[in-house]
Amino acid sequence: MSKTILDFPTRKPDIFPTNYGDADFDLDKAPLTYYDSEGTLQVSSKHVLFRTDTGEELGVHGKNYTKDLRQLSYKTMIDNQREVIRSSGLNTTDIKETISLGGVGEKCFVQHILPNEMLKTPGGDNASISFLGVSSLNGVWPLSLSVGANQWACQNNQIFTSNASMLYHSKHNLQLDIDRGYRLIADSVEVFSKEVDLWHNWAGIPVTTREAFILFAEAANCKYVADYINEHGRDQLSPQALMLESKVYNNTALVYMFDKWLTHYRNVLGDNYWAAYNTLTDWSSHGPQSKRGRQVKGNNIATLNHKRSEKVQEVVVNNFKLAA
Repeated sequence: MSKTILDFPTRKPDIFPTNYGDADFDLDKAPLTYYDSEGTLQVSSKHVLFRTDTGEELGVHGKNYTKDLRQLSYKTMIDNQREVIRSSGLNTTDIKETISLGGVGEKCFVQHILPNEMLKTPGGDNASISFLGVSSLNGVWPLSLSVGANQWACQNNQIFTSNASMLYHSKHNLQLDIDRGYRLIADSVEVFSKEVDLWHNWAGIPVTTREAFILFAEAANCKYVADYINEHGRDQLSPQALMLESKVYNNTALVYMFDKWLTHYRNVLGDNYWAAYNTLTDWSSHGPQSKRGRQVKGNNIATLNHKRSEKVQEVVVNNFKLAA
């Protein structure tokens, strides 16, 4: 994984640095060529994007993909996110910026944590407001800016589950509207308030270990548990019995979450949806890679955590609405 972490206090002339960490490179494109069956060189309608500093390929796209390389640049995304935060009116004291690349630069993540913009979470803890910008040049993700929180005690990245948490979402052939970003940030205080109310609501709604186990199994994509429920029903499921099955105990994600639930979160936060939610975000923030994942070349933490965050949001939206 390629990662740069920059800390800078607001007493400096600007709260942001002048560089872009590992995303500080330029792009160029070239026609995609190939040899046909007769050995004749042909020029495709598609083109390849590449880094000018290393020459590494970042993505192949059709003729309708944006012609403006400046719009595609991660530096533009970072500049836009910095400008939105700079002009938001939020407390940016001791802001932390993390810039991470996926692979050789096919994906980019920029996170800003505002430690002095705090939310009161259940159990007397605090969480700091955070913003995450994501973009890719290989077609996996569009450019997006979302809001979340960073839990102080456990350092879990709390995932906002309302649709309003996605402040900006744009295909790469559209220009990011900075003015719109300002308005969305200004309105985001309401988003923060509603999300915190939801967390406190979850803390008052009980959940059994069986129900929690089913949530974790869904997040972990454990097909064995899903098949068991389809055949026998939820009420017949015994987590302790299923944990003896090889297709369950070999699921690294499920084992990690169930252990965190039993040994930590239910004891500290209680048998409730808030504890289950924290177990899920613990896995998406800190959980180990699977045995298979560790063998995949180029697998990196930033990409993995983002995919897990998307899965956690899906599980919460599909199941926690019953607890809202």
